Amino acid sequence: LDKQCLGGHRHVQLMGGRAKACQVYPEKLVRAILGGIRLELSNNGMIALVHTDILGIDAEDEAMSHFDGHFVDDMSGQALKTDMVLKARQEEMDKYFSHNAYDKVPIEESHRVTGKGPIGSRWIEINKGDDTNPEYRSRLVAKEINRSPSDEMFAATPPLEAKKMLFSMAMSGFAQGRAKNYGTNQKLLFIDVRRAYFNAKVDQDDEPVHVRLPQEDPDCESMCARLLRHMYGTRRAADGWQEEYSTLMVRLGFHQGDSCPNVFHHPERGIVCSVHGDDFTSSGPKPSLDWLEAATAQEYEISIGPRAGPGPDDAKEGRALNRVI
Repeated sequence: LDKQCLGGHRHVQLMGGRAKACQVYPEKLVRAILGGIRLELSNNGMIALVHTDILGIDAEDEAMSHFDGHFVDDMSGQALKTDMVLKARQEEMDKYFSHNAYDKVPIEESHRVTGKGPIGSRWIEINKGDDTNPEYRSRLVAKEINRSPSDEMFAATPPLEAKKMLFSMAMSGFAQGRAKNYGTNQKLLFIDVRRAYFNAKVDQDDEPVHVRLPQEDPDCESMCARLLRHMYGTRRAADGWQEEYSTLMVRLGFHQGDSCPNVFHHPERGIVCSVHGDDFTSSGPKPSLDWLEAATAQEYEISIGPRAGPGPDDAKEGRALNRVI
Protein backbone atom coordinates (compact mmCIF):
# COMPACT_ATOMS: atom_id res chain seq x y z
CA LEU A 1 0.00 0.00 0.00
CA ASP A 2 2.95 2.33 0.39
CA LYS A 3 3.79 2.08 -3.31
CA GLN A 4 2.68 4.92 -5.54
CA CYS A 5 2.03 5.04 -9.25
CA LEU A 6 5.08 6.37 -11.12
CA GLY A 7 3.07 7.25 -14.21
CA GLY A 8 4.16 6.48 -17.74
CA HIS A 9 1.01 4.57 -18.66
CA ARG A 10 -2.63 5.23 -19.44
CA HIS A 11 -5.20 5.29 -16.61
CA VAL A 12 -8.75 4.05 -17.20
CA GLN A 13 -11.89 3.81 -15.07
CA LEU A 14 -12.87 0.27 -14.13
CA MET A 15 -16.34 0.50 -15.61
CA GLY A 16 -18.26 -1.28 -18.33
CA GLY A 17 -17.11 -4.75 -17.25
CA ARG A 18 -13.37 -4.04 -17.34
CA ALA A 19 -12.88 -5.64 -13.88
CA LYS A 20 -15.37 -8.47 -14.38
CA ALA A 21 -12.68 -11.14 -14.52
CA CYS A 22 -11.68 -10.26 -10.94
CA GLN A 23 -15.02 -11.64 -9.75
CA VAL A 24 -13.82 -15.15 -10.56
CA TYR A 25 -11.58 -16.67 -7.88
CA PRO A 26 -8.53 -18.55 -9.18
CA GLU A 27 -8.92 -22.32 -9.00
CA LYS A 28 -5.96 -22.66 -6.64
CA LEU A 29 -7.53 -20.22 -4.16
CA VAL A 30 -10.91 -21.98 -4.32
CA ARG A 31 -9.30 -25.35 -3.61
CA ALA A 32 -7.40 -23.88 -0.67
CA ILE A 33 -10.62 -22.44 0.81
CA LEU A 34 -12.50 -25.72 0.38
CA GLY A 35 -9.60 -27.64 1.89
CA GLY A 36 -9.64 -25.40 4.95
CA ILE A 37 -13.39 -25.83 5.36
CA ARG A 38 -13.08 -29.59 5.03
CA LEU A 39 -10.34 -29.72 7.67
CA GLU A 40 -12.35 -27.55 10.05
CA LEU A 41 -15.48 -29.69 9.68
CA SER A 42 -13.41 -32.81 10.20
CA ASN A 43 -11.82 -31.42 13.37
CA ASN A 44 -15.32 -30.60 14.68
CA GLY A 45 -16.44 -34.17 14.02
CA MET A 46 -19.10 -33.12 11.52
CA ILE A 47 -17.71 -34.99 8.53
CA ALA A 48 -15.42 -37.91 7.80
CA LEU A 49 -12.41 -37.14 5.60
CA VAL A 50 -12.40 -38.99 2.30
CA HIS A 51 -9.37 -39.21 0.07
CA THR A 52 -10.62 -37.31 -2.96
CA ASP A 53 -9.64 -34.06 -4.60
CA ILE A 54 -12.89 -32.34 -3.65
CA LEU A 55 -14.77 -31.63 -0.44
CA GLY A 56 -16.46 -34.95 0.40
CA ILE A 57 -19.01 -35.63 3.11
CA ASP A 58 -19.51 -39.18 4.27
CA ALA A 59 -23.23 -39.93 4.03
CA GLU A 60 -22.84 -42.46 6.82
CA ASP A 61 -21.24 -39.94 9.16
CA GLU A 62 -23.19 -40.18 12.42
CA ALA A 63 -22.49 -36.58 13.41
CA MET A 64 -24.13 -35.23 10.25
CA SER A 65 -27.26 -37.35 10.62
CA HIS A 66 -28.65 -34.94 13.20
CA PHE A 67 -28.52 -32.02 10.76
CA ASP A 68 -31.58 -32.96 8.68
CA GLY A 69 -32.31 -29.43 7.46
CA HIS A 70 -35.59 -29.06 9.36
CA PHE A 71 -34.26 -26.20 11.48
CA VAL A 72 -31.72 -23.47 10.78
CA ASP A 73 -30.15 -20.73 12.88
CA ASP A 74 -32.12 -17.52 12.31
CA MET A 75 -28.94 -15.47 12.66
CA SER A 76 -26.35 -17.47 10.72
CA GLY A 77 -28.51 -19.71 8.51
CA GLN A 78 -26.58 -22.81 9.62
CA ALA A 79 -28.35 -26.13 10.05
CA LEU A 80 -29.32 -27.07 13.61
CA LYS A 81 -29.76 -30.45 15.25
CA THR A 82 -33.42 -31.39 15.43
CA ASP A 83 -33.26 -33.07 18.84
CA MET A 84 -31.55 -30.07 20.44
CA VAL A 85 -34.00 -27.60 18.87
CA LEU A 86 -36.98 -29.58 20.18
CA LYS A 87 -35.39 -29.68 23.62
CA ALA A 88 -34.82 -25.90 23.56
CA ARG A 89 -38.43 -25.33 22.50
CA GLN A 90 -39.72 -27.44 25.35
CA GLU A 91 -37.59 -25.46 27.79
CA GLU A 92 -39.11 -22.25 26.44
CA MET A 93 -42.65 -23.57 26.84
CA ASP A 94 -41.81 -24.68 30.40
CA LYS A 95 -40.75 -21.11 31.14
CA TYR A 96 -44.03 -19.75 29.82
CA PHE A 97 -45.92 -22.07 32.18
CA SER A 98 -43.68 -21.41 35.20
CA HIS A 99 -44.09 -17.63 34.76
CA ASN A 100 -47.84 -17.95 34.19
CA ALA A 101 -47.28 -15.85 31.07
CA TYR A 102 -50.73 -16.32 29.56
CA ASP A 103 -54.20 -17.77 29.93
CA LYS A 104 -55.68 -20.02 27.28
CA VAL A 105 -58.94 -18.66 25.89
CA PRO A 106 -61.04 -19.60 22.85
CA ILE A 107 -59.97 -17.92 19.61
CA GLU A 108 -63.49 -16.49 19.36
CA GLU A 109 -62.75 -14.31 22.40
CA SER A 110 -60.04 -12.47 20.48
CA HIS A 111 -62.52 -11.60 17.72
CA ARG A 112 -65.21 -10.62 20.22
CA VAL A 113 -63.02 -8.44 22.47
CA THR A 114 -60.61 -6.85 19.99
CA GLY A 115 -62.50 -7.21 16.73
CA LYS A 116 -59.66 -9.17 15.14
CA GLY A 117 -58.00 -12.54 15.32
CA PRO A 118 -55.03 -13.39 17.53
CA ILE A 119 -51.57 -12.16 16.58
CA GLY A 120 -49.41 -14.69 14.77
CA SER A 121 -46.39 -16.25 16.43
CA ARG A 122 -43.22 -18.00 15.33
CA TRP A 123 -40.09 -19.61 16.71
CA ILE A 124 -36.67 -17.97 16.62
CA GLU A 125 -33.84 -20.51 16.79
CA ILE A 126 -30.27 -19.45 17.66
CA ASN A 127 -27.13 -21.35 18.60
CA LYS A 128 -25.32 -18.91 20.89
CA GLY A 129 -22.37 -21.29 21.11
CA ASP A 130 -20.68 -23.26 18.34
CA ASP A 131 -20.71 -26.81 17.00
CA THR A 132 -18.24 -27.97 19.63
CA ASN A 133 -20.00 -26.25 22.54
CA PRO A 134 -23.58 -25.69 21.37
CA GLU A 135 -25.94 -23.43 23.32
CA TYR A 136 -29.32 -23.62 21.61
CA ARG A 137 -31.93 -20.97 22.39
CA SER A 138 -35.50 -21.16 21.08
CA ARG A 139 -37.74 -18.16 21.63
CA LEU A 140 -41.44 -17.97 20.86
CA VAL A 141 -42.18 -14.46 19.58
CA ALA A 142 -45.29 -12.64 18.48
CA LYS A 143 -45.58 -11.05 15.06
CA GLU A 144 -47.46 -7.92 16.00
CA ILE A 145 -47.22 -5.28 13.28
CA ASN A 146 -47.31 -1.56 13.99
CA ARG A 147 -50.20 -0.17 12.01
CA SER A 148 -50.32 3.29 13.59
CA PRO A 149 -47.87 5.62 15.37
CA SER A 150 -47.64 4.83 19.06
CA ASP A 151 -45.20 5.72 21.83
CA GLU A 152 -45.61 2.24 23.34
CA MET A 153 -43.61 0.81 20.46
CA PHE A 154 -40.44 2.39 21.77
CA ALA A 155 -38.34 2.22 24.91
CA ALA A 156 -35.29 4.30 25.71
CA THR A 157 -31.86 2.76 25.23
CA PRO A 158 -28.66 4.26 26.59
CA PRO A 159 -26.09 5.60 24.15
CA LEU A 160 -22.93 3.55 23.81
CA GLU A 161 -21.11 6.46 25.44
CA ALA A 162 -22.93 5.60 28.69
CA LYS A 163 -21.06 2.29 28.97
CA LYS A 164 -17.81 3.91 27.87
CA MET A 165 -18.22 6.49 30.62
CA LEU A 166 -18.94 3.72 33.14
CA PHE A 167 -15.75 1.88 32.16
CA SER A 168 -13.76 5.12 32.27
CA MET A 169 -15.06 5.92 35.76
CA ALA A 170 -14.13 2.42 36.97
CA MET A 171 -10.58 2.69 35.64
CA SER A 172 -10.13 6.24 36.89
CA GLY A 173 -11.45 5.33 40.32
CA PHE A 174 -8.93 2.52 40.65
CA ALA A 175 -6.01 4.48 39.25
CA GLN A 176 -6.55 7.53 41.45
CA GLY A 177 -7.46 5.65 44.61
CA ARG A 178 -10.99 6.99 44.75
CA ALA A 179 -12.31 3.53 45.54
CA LYS A 180 -10.86 3.88 49.05
CA ASN A 181 -13.95 5.96 49.83
CA TYR A 182 -15.90 2.70 49.68
CA GLY A 183 -13.28 0.46 51.21
CA THR A 184 -12.23 -1.61 48.19
CA ASN A 185 -11.14 -1.46 44.57
CA GLN A 186 -13.63 -0.83 41.77
CA LYS A 187 -14.84 -3.84 39.77
CA LEU A 188 -17.18 -4.48 36.87
CA LEU A 189 -20.29 -6.65 37.11
CA PHE A 190 -22.07 -8.05 34.03
CA ILE A 191 -25.62 -9.35 34.56
CA ASP A 192 -27.89 -10.78 31.87
CA VAL A 193 -31.57 -11.18 32.76
CA ARG A 194 -32.89 -14.31 31.09
CA ARG A 195 -36.28 -13.98 29.38
CA ALA A 196 -36.54 -10.45 30.69
CA TYR A 197 -39.98 -9.65 29.26
CA PHE A 198 -41.57 -12.49 31.25
CA ASN A 199 -40.94 -10.43 34.37
CA ALA A 200 -43.09 -7.53 33.17
CA LYS A 201 -46.81 -7.92 33.79
CA VAL A 202 -49.33 -6.72 31.23
CA ASP A 203 -51.43 -3.80 32.44
CA GLN A 204 -54.90 -5.27 32.75
CA ASP A 205 -56.42 -1.85 32.03
CA ASP A 206 -54.97 -1.98 28.49
CA GLU A 207 -56.61 -3.77 25.61
CA PRO A 208 -55.97 -7.52 25.91
CA VAL A 209 -53.33 -9.02 23.65
CA HIS A 210 -54.16 -12.39 22.08
CA VAL A 211 -51.45 -14.48 20.42
CA ARG A 212 -51.68 -17.73 18.49
CA LEU A 213 -50.37 -20.78 20.31
CA PRO A 214 -47.47 -22.69 18.75
CA GLN A 215 -48.00 -26.00 17.00
CA GLU A 216 -46.41 -27.73 19.99
CA ASP A 217 -49.54 -26.91 22.02
CA PRO A 218 -52.33 -29.47 21.46
CA ASP A 219 -54.97 -26.72 21.78
CA CYS A 220 -53.50 -24.48 19.08
CA GLU A 221 -56.40 -25.05 16.64
CA SER A 222 -59.17 -23.86 18.97
CA MET A 223 -57.47 -21.78 21.67
CA CYS A 224 -55.14 -18.78 21.81
CA ALA A 225 -53.03 -17.09 24.49
CA ARG A 226 -54.26 -14.00 26.32
CA LEU A 227 -51.06 -12.49 27.63
CA LEU A 228 -50.55 -11.89 31.34
CA ARG A 229 -46.84 -11.16 30.86
CA HIS A 230 -45.22 -9.28 28.03
CA MET A 231 -44.06 -11.36 25.09
CA TYR A 232 -41.21 -10.71 22.67
CA GLY A 233 -42.55 -9.25 19.46
CA THR A 234 -45.49 -7.35 20.96
CA ARG A 235 -45.71 -3.58 20.78
CA ARG A 236 -45.76 -2.91 24.51
CA ALA A 237 -43.06 -5.38 25.55
CA ALA A 238 -39.99 -3.12 25.54
CA ASP A 239 -41.76 -0.28 27.35
CA GLY A 240 -43.22 -2.71 29.89
CA TRP A 241 -39.82 -4.22 30.69
CA GLN A 242 -38.24 -0.79 31.08
CA GLU A 243 -40.92 0.19 33.56
CA GLU A 244 -40.39 -3.07 35.47
CA TYR A 245 -36.63 -2.85 35.98
CA SER A 246 -36.67 0.92 36.56
CA THR A 247 -39.14 0.44 39.40
CA LEU A 248 -36.88 -2.21 40.93
CA MET A 249 -33.74 -0.08 40.70
CA VAL A 250 -35.43 2.92 42.32
CA ARG A 251 -36.79 0.65 45.06
CA LEU A 252 -33.22 -0.57 45.73
CA GLY A 253 -32.11 3.00 46.33
CA PHE A 254 -30.74 3.98 42.91
CA HIS A 255 -31.17 7.42 41.42
CA GLN A 256 -32.45 7.24 37.85
CA GLY A 257 -30.89 9.43 35.17
CA ASP A 258 -32.81 12.52 34.09
CA SER A 259 -31.68 12.79 30.48
CA CYS A 260 -31.22 9.02 30.06
CA PRO A 261 -33.55 6.79 32.11
CA ASN A 262 -31.36 3.72 31.55
CA VAL A 263 -28.46 4.86 33.74
CA PHE A 264 -28.57 4.61 37.52
CA HIS A 265 -26.40 5.72 40.43
CA HIS A 266 -26.45 4.48 44.01
CA PRO A 267 -24.66 7.20 46.02
CA GLU A 268 -24.55 5.25 49.32
CA ARG A 269 -23.10 2.07 47.82
CA GLY A 270 -20.99 3.72 45.11
CA ILE A 271 -22.53 1.83 42.17
CA VAL A 272 -23.00 3.16 38.65
CA CYS A 273 -25.17 1.03 36.35
CA SER A 274 -26.14 1.16 32.67
CA VAL A 275 -29.01 -1.01 31.40
CA HIS A 276 -29.35 -1.92 27.74
CA GLY A 277 -32.32 -4.22 27.16
CA ASP A 278 -31.67 -7.16 29.48
CA ASP A 279 -27.95 -6.43 29.99
CA PHE A 280 -26.97 -4.74 33.26
CA THR A 281 -23.40 -3.41 33.40
CA SER A 282 -22.33 -2.01 36.76
CA SER A 283 -19.21 -0.55 38.32
CA GLY A 284 -18.57 -0.36 42.03
CA PRO A 285 -16.75 -1.87 45.04
CA LYS A 286 -17.00 -5.62 45.54
CA PRO A 287 -19.34 -5.62 48.60
CA SER A 288 -21.76 -3.34 46.80
CA LEU A 289 -21.72 -5.44 43.63
CA ASP A 290 -22.28 -8.58 45.71
CA TRP A 291 -25.35 -6.88 47.18
CA LEU A 292 -26.65 -5.85 43.76
CA GLU A 293 -26.11 -9.33 42.33
CA ALA A 294 -28.03 -10.93 45.20
CA ALA A 295 -30.85 -8.37 45.03
CA THR A 296 -31.26 -8.88 41.27
CA ALA A 297 -31.21 -12.68 41.61
CA GLN A 298 -34.08 -12.47 44.09
CA GLU A 299 -36.27 -10.81 41.46
CA TYR A 300 -35.15 -12.31 38.13
CA GLU A 301 -33.53 -15.35 36.61
CA ILE A 302 -30.06 -14.09 35.74
CA SER A 303 -26.73 -15.23 34.38
CA ILE A 304 -23.57 -13.62 35.73
CA GLY A 305 -20.57 -12.75 33.62
CA PRO A 306 -16.98 -12.69 34.89
CA ARG A 307 -16.32 -10.14 37.64
CA ALA A 308 -13.67 -7.93 36.06
CA GLY A 309 -11.22 -5.98 38.16
CA PRO A 310 -7.58 -5.19 38.92
CA GLY A 311 -7.02 -7.92 41.54
CA PRO A 312 -5.05 -11.09 40.81
CA ASP A 313 -8.20 -13.23 41.16
CA ASP A 314 -10.39 -10.90 39.06
CA ALA A 315 -11.25 -11.56 35.44
CA LYS A 316 -9.49 -9.32 32.95
CA GLU A 317 -12.24 -9.22 30.39
CA GLY A 318 -16.00 -9.50 30.11
CA ARG A 319 -18.65 -9.28 27.41
CA ALA A 320 -21.38 -6.69 26.99
CA LEU A 321 -23.53 -6.14 23.90
CA ASN A 322 -21.42 -8.74 22.07
CA ARG A 323 -18.34 -6.62 22.72
CA VAL A 324 -15.35 -7.90 24.64
CA ILE A 325 -14.48 -5.48 27.41
